[in-house]
Amino acid sequence: MTDKNRWEYQKVVDKQSQERALKFHAPKNEKSQGLKL
Repeated sequence: MTDKNRWEYQKVVDKQSQERALKFHAPKNEKSQGLKL
């Protein structure tokens, strides 16, 4: 795996893990408020 491929993969993984963390920690009403900020 090249450095570029590794960086792209890590970027995707980070994005997915952030979205999972938001869904896990925030109730739906708090999540919608967070999007407005």
